[in-house]
Amino acid sequence: PEPAPEPPPAAPSEARRAFTGSLFPALLPFIGLFLGVLVFWLSLTPAVLNLLVGQAESPEALLRGYRTWYILLIGGAVVAVLLPAAGSVIALKKADISLTLLGLVVVSVGFPLFLGVAMLGQEDVPGLLARSGEDLAQLESGQLEQTTVWLSPRTQQEGLPGPYAEGQPEPVTQYSATGASADPTWTPFYIPDCLGFAPDRQTLYNGNESISWNEENSQQYRLSYTTQLHLVVSVEPVGEEAYG
Repeated sequence: PEPAPEPPPAAPSEARRAFTGSLFPALLPFIGLFLGVLVFWLSLTPAVLNLLVGQAESPEALLRGYRTWYILLIGGAVVAVLLPAAGSVIALKKADISLTLLGLVVVSVGFPLFLGVAMLGQEDVPGLLARSGEDLAQLESGQLEQTTVWLSPRTQQEGLPGPYAEGQPEPVTQYSATGASADPTWTPFYIPDCLGFAPDRQTLYNGNESISWNEENSQQYRLSYTTQLHLVVSVEPVGEEAYG
């Protein structure tokens, strides 16, 4: 006997046609929102920054790592905006939804993204990117700023400026420095830990004593640093061996 003919392929179910034809495109803005927020969140995680600056062995390598991080933050924000925006456009073209419903989708998607972009604006990440580029060019040319100062004993372990989450690496120590003045003005400087700078805290500036007392008893340091971020490249105790 001849073999029976094969049955024709089954037509897609009505539920599948409804999902692919209207429901799935309508979900694209929210899928884009999820993926965009995920990309932006990953750029803020301590693991990413630690990968870029955790093993930096010089101030230049440290600055390059932070500059790359600023670029990733801006790129993550752009992706976080473009993905749900593209999903909204596709939903408008493919899904059977009204403009009013699409407007609600755009508002619900855009509000959390606006918060993320506003955070970058508040921390001035685009400005930090520009300033780090200027400092990197200054480092490569060797034309650094120099000053002789006293250092305050009040220090803080942290990172270079940027939007930080808990657990971010802290590869620099912020020192406040001042020159010889009756009314000292304190300027923050970032000294990288990779320089191995460890001053005798007993010889740092004593705010309870006079300028003349500090001139006799407190150690002064000659700093070479970048103009924009005040990243110290070398620390030279006046009259002693240099650091960096």
